[in-house]
Amino acid sequence: MKKSDLDPIASEQRRHLKEASNLPWSKRFLYYLDYFKVPAIISVACILFFAILIKTIFFAPPTILAGDFINAPNESVYTDDELKTAFLNYASDTAEDGVIYFCSTTQYDPDNYIAASRMLANLSAGESDFIICNEDDFRTMADNGFLMDLSKILPAGMLSQTGRLIYHDFTANDKSDDDNLGNVALGYDVTDSPILAACGSFEQGKTCIFCFPVNSTRTDAALTFLDWILHGSF
Repeated sequence: MKKSDLDPIASEQRRHLKEASNLPWSKRFLYYLDYFKVPAIISVACILFFAILIKTIFFAPPTILAGDFINAPNESVYTDDELKTAFLNYASDTAEDGVIYFCSTTQYDPDNYIAASRMLANLSAGESDFIICNEDDFRTMADNGFLMDLSKILPAGMLSQTGRLIYHDFTANDKSDDDNLGNVALGYDVTDSPILAACGSFEQGKTCIFCFPVNSTRTDAALTFLDWILHGSF
């Protein structure tokens, strides 16, 4: 006797299938359809799930730009989608096909573990290409090593506009591991941006700073965005 013969469920299944084999083709088809309906549905669902997963991972359009307004005191007059559309209209000659992730309501508080961890993970993964913030948040992020040295990113023409460069003094920062860093340009003054003024997210007259987060690999796209907020319009 086979071991499977001792399994009452398997024996019952074989009996039903054997009986079905003696039915006319039309009834046999309906029987098989009903018998295998649930396994078939589960199989199809699994195939669809893995097909969508593979498409999402391997065939999703690339991200061409991602950025945040940090702790903006006011809600933007324009939605994030409207900002994306206006930027793409401005950068249509240089922007590649892909996805833009933009958030005008990002919150960051170094004393809030969840918010700080989320920001650190985002920057560590290189998922943010620009940050726009006020001076207090700029100092906090600079202290924590979140920002890139602008001398390694900006073209010579923008670096020559020294009035826009905002420096951070690492020699006065007790948290720094390197006291020889000195003053480093980490921010770019965009207080007079017509785009930011139109959005109304930040208080007029107060310093507003554009920064490049560490680990970003899309600095060219972020530079185009910086040019837009300084010279573009809706």
